[in-house]
Amino acid sequence: MFTPFDAGLALFRAGTDMMLSTFRYGEMLVAANDVIGKRSALIAAGCRDPLNADYAEMILMGSEKLAAFSQAGSALWGQWTKLQLDFGRAITSAHSPRRTVRMATRMMGAGGKALAPVHKRATANSRRLKH
Repeated sequence: MFTPFDAGLALFRAGTDMMLSTFRYGEMLVAANDVIGKRSALIAAGCRDPLNADYAEMILMGSEKLAAFSQAGSALWGQWTKLQLDFGRAITSAHSPRRTVRMATRMMGAGGKALAPVHKRATANSRRLKH
């Protein structure tokens, strides 16, 4: 049985996840700044000496972004699709508090799911390029 306590707990968890996503967003911005600085220096070095440029790293710049943002878009699309299905069921059947809470928590978590692959790649690159 779905109780008001269950609803409150689910919404509390979703709110906590939103706060963690905010932290991860800030962490990603710091990491991206580090990566941009390191990679800009690599590009400048490659322009000065093309024969000894780090082409492997330059290729990663594009392919990693494409992969991370594709995963982010896919995660967001998946959440949107599930939300649309939940909404369709909500308007065609009896009202369900559980479905309403699920729709709310799905909306609250969508940004974090989209951010996850970009955050993962940016922070991994930042750690890797520091060495």
